Amino acid sequence: MARFTNLGNIFKTLREANLSAIRQSAERPLHLAVIGEAGAGKTTLIQQMRHGAREQEQFPSVVSEIELPDLPGFQNLAGLTAAILVLDASQPTPEATQPAVDRMRSQGVPLLIALNKADLMAGDHETLLSDWQGRMPAEVVLMSALQHADIINILIPALLRLIPGYGLALARALPVFRQPVSHRLIQETAVTNAGYSLTTGLAEIVPILDVPFNLADMVMLTKNQALMAYKIALAMGLPPDWRETLPQLAAVVGGGFLWRQIARGLVGLIPGWGIIPKVAVAYAGTRVTGIAIYHWAATGEKLSPRALNQLYRQALDQGRELARRLIARRRERPALASRRNCPACGRRVPADAAFCPYCGSALAPALPAPGTPQ
Repeated sequence: MARFTNLGNIFKTLREANLSAIRQSAERPLHLAVIGEAGAGKTTLIQQMRHGAREQEQFPSVVSEIELPDLPGFQNLAGLTAAILVLDASQPTPEATQPAVDRMRSQGVPLLIALNKADLMAGDHETLLSDWQGRMPAEVVLMSALQHADIINILIPALLRLIPGYGLALARALPVFRQPVSHRLIQETAVTNAGYSLTTGLAEIVPILDVPFNLADMVMLTKNQALMAYKIALAMGLPPDWRETLPQLAAVVGGGFLWRQIARGLVGLIPGWGIIPKVAVAYAGTRVTGIAIYHWAATGEKLSPRALNQLYRQALDQGRELARRLIARRRERPALASRRNCPACGRRVPADAAFCPYCGSALAPALPAPGTPQ
């Protein structure tokens, strides 16, 4: 089992095809247009998108700045990944706004309308935003391009919703996306690993499943961590060759951090009532691993053991609460047949398992038992 206790070792078990697909997602073609009248704030917004760049870092030309009156002469609308129409919310709406919206809609361009300079406006912001959302066939946000917090908390989430699947590409090309995209990856992976641990943890009540469950658990959770680490590296603009990057990331967290914590937290626990700690440990270990990698990629410095342990304790509390919510949600589900076969390895597994405790394969949701109310 020692071969699975170091992140560097699990990287060797990942298929290059999986990592190649992730790399392709991070390097997919990207072209944004930031459109607006002079003084609306489009230049400020573009500058914000490059905020946080490392010294001497070079960027591809992925953003076009277009004056709103010049939009009719812009020929390559169909080649845009998305467009951001920046309007000065403190001034009357330009007459060219509706024609511009109609043209981009007819060309199938995903459009985000950024009502800028919200900090200069008096009155009810929610009413203004609701009015725009009701009359425009586009995503609309109210913000200030001068406020970095508005970019992080308002603009970026809206753009990620508008063009799902472009998170890695946006972060790799535009530094302002790196922190929110990385943190989203960390949280999603931590929750995924927590859910996996809960599903396979229920198999512990059957003694014969104990050994294969532990092995599959370690493989799947650490594989998810490795994929998360590579995605963070790509989002942070690090070299895309996984052979160069992943060994560095393994060294950042001092290989096996998650599994040392699992050993401390789970040894001696009685099967069954040890599920909540087990889920919490899987969540916390994954989250702290991700944070450590992000911190190193952003600053070039490793977190100290003291900082890691402090983060781990905080994440463990969050993981316990998540485990309770997941268990409560599971109890609310309709009754299911008790066992079924894994389509990958053919073994009998718990019917409500999301992953096979033997081979780690994802399982389709089970059908309710006959007679169960739908």
